[in-house]
Parts: sequence; structure tokens; C-alpha cells
Amino acid sequence: MISILYDDWYVCNVLFHINGGPTTSLASNPDCQSGKSGISETSLKIDASHPLVGFHARQGYNDQLQQLGVIWLDARNPDCKKRLSLKEQKEMYKGGVPTAMESWLRLSDAQKRQGKELEGLLTFHSIIKS
Repeated sequence: MISILYDDWYVCNVLFHINGGPTTSLASNPDCQSGKSGISETSLKIDASHPLVGFHARQGYNDQLQQLGVIWLDARNPDCKKRLSLKEQKEMYKGGVPTAMESWLRLSDAQKRQGKELEGLLTFHSIIKS
């Protein structure tokens, strides 16, 4: 499980809770602690069907993270299990890394719908926690 800690302005820490063992923290900010006044926490469960493979973020004023999103691997999708050859990787990025809009346009309707549903669930979850 991971926990994203944030206040009204920015993400201040990410905690990794691994198999009941010690929690690993990405930041050592004493003002950003779980349960502290003014700090909100959103926790996401990670399982084998959708393991966490990375993060994407938006940087705000003074190098602070204003938004943080997770990148999941859909382990049930056969396309996600296929390892691309070096040639396929070069072909994929020959025009440079795609913009957000280019990436969105490449998604299937089902992938777009799934993304919107996940975004809705995360928004609902954050409203409930507020």
C-alpha cells in the first residue's frame, strides 16, 4: 500500500507500506506527518493484478509537487506483458516522447473509459476523506 500525504497546496510525502514491514518515506519533512493537523492522506492498495510501476507529477511554485499520480501496470492485459524489442522501442519514440494529448488520442475507447472511471473513483475518495 502507498499513502500520499498532502496539505491544501502540495504533496509533501509518499509512504510505502510493504508487506507489514517498516514504512519507507520519500521525504523527511517533520511538518508532514500522518495524522498531523492540516495534513490529509490518501492510501492506495497495490496488488498483483495492478502493480505500481511509477509516478507522474506536476511541479508547482518553489519546486513543490502540486499533483501526484500513479502509473499502474495492468498485469491481466496481454499487451502489457509483451516485452518490446529495442527496434520497437526506437520506433515508438522516434518522433520524441508524445505529448499528453498525443498519448490520449492513441488510447482505445475502452482505455479512455477506464481512465475516466479511475479518475472518478480517486476524486470521490479524496472528497470523502476531506
